[in-house]
Amino acid sequence: MKCGTTTTTATTSTTTATTTTTATTTTISTSTSTTTTATITTSSTTTGTVTTTTTSGGGTSHLTINAQDTNGAPLTGYYTALYQNNQTIATGDTPAVYTLNNGQTYNVEADGYGTCVWYQWLDTGSTNNLRDITLTADTTLTAVLKCAP
Repeated sequence: MKCGTTTTTATTSTTTATTTTTATTTTISTSTSTTTTATITTSSTTTGTVTTTTTSGGGTSHLTINAQDTNGAPLTGYYTALYQNNQTIATGDTPAVYTLNNGQTYNVEADGYGTCVWYQWLDTGSTNNLRDITLTADTTLTAVLKCAP
């Protein structure tokens, strides 16, 4: 299950309009003439803003850790652990399902036991049983164990 927030941000510009009006009045009498000039300036500003925000990431995804032997046969009941910032935050046995925060980095461990010893991660071939993972979607990892006949 993937959960997240999707938002987009956009802002409109500000528009300013200025209008100037000049009026002249002339008065004439028998002895003198008078001219009066008046200037009127009006200004208006209109601002419109539309805001939607896009935030990618966020939410959670599921991490499933399975185990199989080198022949591809599924194995159950093998120890797994989930760490973040050098702290154990969860443990479980295969098949283990953990809910992780998208975009955050975790360390995942899978171990063998008894006659089935650690061999590799199926997807990368890495022989290190501890690996980093950052999820953005549901993910399945498979630990491969080498079991004695």
